[in-house]
Amino acid sequence: MLEQVTREEFVSKMSEGPWASKGAGFRTLRLAEGISVRGIANSLGVSDSTIRRFESGKPVMAARLLANAYTLALNLHDAGKLGFKPQHTSYSVAETGATLFIEELEASIAVQVTRIGGEEVAVFDTQNYDVNRKAAIALCTAMGERFYYYDI
Repeated sequence: MLEQVTREEFVSKMSEGPWASKGAGFRTLRLAEGISVRGIANSLGVSDSTIRRFESGKPVMAARLLANAYTLALNLHDAGKLGFKPQHTSYSVAETGATLFIEELEASIAVQVTRIGGEEVAVFDTQNYDVNRKAAIALCTAMGERFYYYDI
């Protein structure tokens, strides 16, 4: 028979077991390669705090996707050491056709929505990053405008 547990109990159990060991493994690999938290975060397009949460076994949004991207970033780093140069095209936010820009405010877990020209539309600061991000995305969706999301 399956045991019923609360979300908190499940997160606690996973954070002390499989999630913690997986995150610690990524941290060990990152440190062995001499990559900073900021460096891997920038490579993956997520915040430093997301990397810290992931590496310490705390729940993060799209953890499986983050793990796959993390693995790819480490492989690309290794390839770079062998002389391979990645080729990519960088697009400006304006080129995406977006009219709204969502970003995490530095040194904070607040999330801000601005117009591409710089006009502030809203700031969400519920003391919970994931709630802030979801609220910003919901606002942009409700406004019916294309938006660009960049997680510092």
